[in-house]
Amino acid sequence: MEDEEIKAVDEKVEDSDEMRRAEIVVSMVLLVGVSIAATLIGLGIAITFIQNHNLASEPYKTVASRKFHFPTTPQTIFKSIIHGQGIGITLLGLFALILTPIVRVATSLLVFKKSHDTPFVLITSFVLVVLLTSFALGRLNL
Repeated sequence: MEDEEIKAVDEKVEDSDEMRRAEIVVSMVLLVGVSIAATLIGLGIAITFIQNHNLASEPYKTVASRKFHFPTTPQTIFKSIIHGQGIGITLLGLFALILTPIVRVATSLLVFKKSHDTPFVLITSFVLVVLLTSFALGRLNL
């Protein structure tokens, strides 16, 4: 009887350790994603103000009334980044921020799949499909 109890306790400890590692992986995805996004956004804003140093000293209405070239497609954002424009780097940071929860859900799906947790695999798969569908519909302007 004692051997069975010891085996049951060992299995619970192993499950607990595996769950803890999974939580660390998922939390690291969030931490790294948000850190990269914040760094890129901050760098992009700083570069924008360095390149247009008079923006900081002008009244808001003057700055808001200007016509700025704002890249809106992946190609124009990439060109903006290649040319060292702050706005492109800022938009890349925003893109990283948007992708972070998607990567987190995908990571969670892999973790649940590895632990053979079928209900959570199904729920997480549904959430991932909803997220990806919303992006696809947004891209189609629907």
